[in-house]
Amino acid sequence: VLHRFGEMRRGQFREFFRRAIADLRSSFDRDTAGVTAAGLVLGFETETAGFSREEMEELYTRTFDLNPDASLETGWQLYGESYERGAYLVKMRALLRSCAIAESGELPDHLSYLLRAVGRLPEADAAGISSAYLRKSVGKMIAAFADAGNPYLKLLQAASLIIDSAATTKESVHP
Repeated sequence: VLHRFGEMRRGQFREFFRRAIADLRSSFDRDTAGVTAAGLVLGFETETAGFSREEMEELYTRTFDLNPDASLETGWQLYGESYERGAYLVKMRALLRSCAIAESGELPDHLSYLLRAVGRLPEADAAGISSAYLRKSVGKMIAAFADAGNPYLKLLQAASLIIDSAATTKESVHP
């Protein structure tokens, strides 16, 4: 549900968040993490309701593109500029292909792609990817927020709750 960060940059965020909130509530109506995540997404939508498309794009750019510590590239969060990141990118590109997810402008380790992939994987594989890669990388993204009032923090916190829920669903070996 939270995998479409890119839509926010293109101005389609309002309708996306309305759908995301409804999906989270219906998918996790008995799950505390899902209910909390839906509340965080609703909080983001409420805080940004008065923002113009340009203001949303500027906030996104300032938050993620100009702050490498908050980069949405999970490989950067996990490996920085080391050789291991290259191997990770190759692995993530193979994962995207296996899930029929086309790359469109971002590197294959971008959080938006990986959240989408986790949603398409069998539960045990999703748990493995979430546990092995997403928990730590999203945790580092959240830790990078100097401005606790930045509304994007709520989205990352919501993603973190869903990732933690997926990671603890079943034990699995990551690909």
